[in-house]
Amino acid sequence: MFKHCGSNKSGRVSVPRVIAAVIGGISLAVVLALGLGWVIMFLWNNTLTVIFHISPITYWQAVGLFILAKLFFSLGHHGQPHDHAHKKVDEKWHRWLCVKGEEPTGLPEEGAFLQYWQEEGRLAYEAYVERTKQNKE
Repeated sequence: MFKHCGSNKSGRVSVPRVIAAVIGGISLAVVLALGLGWVIMFLWNNTLTVIFHISPITYWQAVGLFILAKLFFSLGHHGQPHDHAHKKVDEKWHRWLCVKGEEPTGLPEEGAFLQYWQEEGRLAYEAYVERTKQNKE
């Protein structure tokens, strides 16, 4: 079975770690929401009011604008999020990123790429470095 980052030796994710991640995520969301409301209010009041001579907005109006923009621009067809923005990481690559020193397995072109890089990639890079040195002189 696939072992997640942050799991213990048995491969199970510990309950305190999950609770800490949830609390941390909620805290981060609140801080970002409050901060983005202020940023939107600041930018609106210091740019649009000058350019278009419109009224400045309050903090809560800025938060409302942020929520409206999120609803309008981040939802695709039928209220579903866009797939290209939130693609799941392939399990092999996720494991390779999480477990230090372990390389991804099962990819058909993996061996060919590594062999190419070892045989030709470094030589091509060294030739590139030499060309750039000659061009500078």
